[in-house]
Amino acid sequence: MNLIRKNLILPKVIVIAGPTASGKTSLGINLALKFNGEVISADSRQVFKGLDIGSGKATKDESKGVPHHLIDILNPEDKYNVFQFQKDCIKLINYISQRGKIPIIVGGTGLYIESVVEQYEFSRFKKKSIKKKGLRPNTLVLILSPNRDQIKHNIQKRLLQRWQKQNMIYEVESLIESGVSKKWLKSLGLEYKFLTNYLEERFDSEDEMLTKLNTESWHYAKRQITFFKRWDYSHNIQTKSEALNLVKDFLKKQ
Repeated sequence: MNLIRKNLILPKVIVIAGPTASGKTSLGINLALKFNGEVISADSRQVFKGLDIGSGKATKDESKGVPHHLIDILNPEDKYNVFQFQKDCIKLINYISQRGKIPIIVGGTGLYIESVVEQYEFSRFKKKSIKKKGLRPNTLVLILSPNRDQIKHNIQKRLLQRWQKQNMIYEVESLIESGVSKKWLKSLGLEYKFLTNYLEERFDSEDEMLTKLNTESWHYAKRQITFFKRWDYSHNIQTKSEALNLVKDFLKKQ
């Protein structure tokens, strides 16, 4: 009886996870438009102001009016972790649901998402100490899983677009000029690490930097894929139509 009551009380939540460059952002926005939802970003870099191009934040046009939460909430070098994300995310789930909308968690930071879906319990005094109290009821978890060749293609295409058309190097230069430490930027990995090293002339050429960044991005995607494989409660999807059908069925259930 308690479990049934708990299922009824907890609001429904949709999760869209997946490796980098799999199309999560676009799918999340489409689902939010279709089902009256709002997006909660589960991305460890998008929480920081100024990290726009390298972290892949949706632009105003791309967002299509869909509210996005947990983006640009901190200044660079501020502290943030999985404990804080879980606390913020749960508050937002309740806030969004109370206004009659569907919370849609979208991102590739697996541990952030897992802390909510698997209901991590942190020790009061040691926030790194984790226990789990089981899966969160009323939660649909979708993992966007294009084939690996498609992900490789998407990574390369996105990298060239960010470099050639969006002037990603200027973003990193501006962050450094504003006083953000190079050490912190490097700690973020991928684009911010490689571009900071490039500005320090640690590569022989632009081509060398881009080639190595492309390779490291693919390695990161593979690590994400491996992480998500352990979620036996999730649904692997390849297309928008698969997601739409699963969400429709999920929202119909009492």
